[in-house]
Amino acid sequence: MRVMSEEEWRAFLTQQPRTAKLTTVRKDGRPHVAPIWIDVDDDGTVVFTTYAESLKGKSIRRDPRVCLCVDDDRPPFSFVIVEGTVEISEDLDDPAAVGKADRRPVHGRGERRGLREQERSPRRVTRAAPADPRGRPRRHRGLSGAGRTRKESDVAVENGSYAIQPSDGEVLPFIGRLKVSAAQSGGSFELFEYEGPAVPPVHVHRDREEVFFILEGHFTFTVGDETIEADPGTAVLVPRGTPHGFRPDPGAKALFVVAPAGLGGFFRDLGAALAAGRSSDEIRAELAGRYDSHPSGGPGA
Repeated sequence: MRVMSEEEWRAFLTQQPRTAKLTTVRKDGRPHVAPIWIDVDDDGTVVFTTYAESLKGKSIRRDPRVCLCVDDDRPPFSFVIVEGTVEISEDLDDPAAVGKADRRPVHGRGERRGLREQERSPRRVTRAAPADPRGRPRRHRGLSGAGRTRKESDVAVENGSYAIQPSDGEVLPFIGRLKVSAAQSGGSFELFEYEGPAVPPVHVHRDREEVFFILEGHFTFTVGDETIEADPGTAVLVPRGTPHGFRPDPGAKALFVVAPAGLGGFFRDLGAALAAGRSSDEIRAELAGRYDSHPSGGPGA
């Protein structure tokens, strides 16, 4: 199994309702595991509701350190583990917290049973805090099987349509547009429209394939030891682990697919840094530790 990127685990946690298995520690030191319904804030904070007198509620008050696992039980199987401490809010009028956590059934045993228990026992909104007791960032770790087969589609539809219009997609400065995101494809792939003017140096993706399709103008690709002159209609395949880069003629455009998904955040951060005036080499070296894009020598802008 391969390790998920940040883009992939965020998509995994948010693309569809999932239960998580929450682990706490009982008063006598024994572990306790319970299924919960979760939601995720923009900063990666996990939100869920519990009851003040429940076993997990009492355990969290006594020891706020928790671990939860969210998994997909369909072959070849994927999961995300979140470790950290929790904060408890008793403000049930907080729409940002309660509104999110209440979008799903109150209890795994069914909504009616959950509502009856809610009347008897006060709720608490629980948030996974940004740091563990030693002050380190909260850890998310995800593993995913390659070549995942789905019985049902995980693809998200925007605006009620499967069509993506020319003006649709997130604008990425110096790059182009993100036309299909990881969240939309269920983590299977991302589709980008390259318009430049950023020119990538030779680099490597260790866990992802790319396919480029030339729309306009001319590109010169380096893929491994091969130099490819690509005109409109040409497709260029880049297997994972292969050093590659390209230089476009002015005004050249292309579509490219990244599979599996996981580079949307890289291009977003890269474009923002270039727009702020930072050098390509500086920001790419910094981002290599966070995303699956690693410099491999060669010229670039």
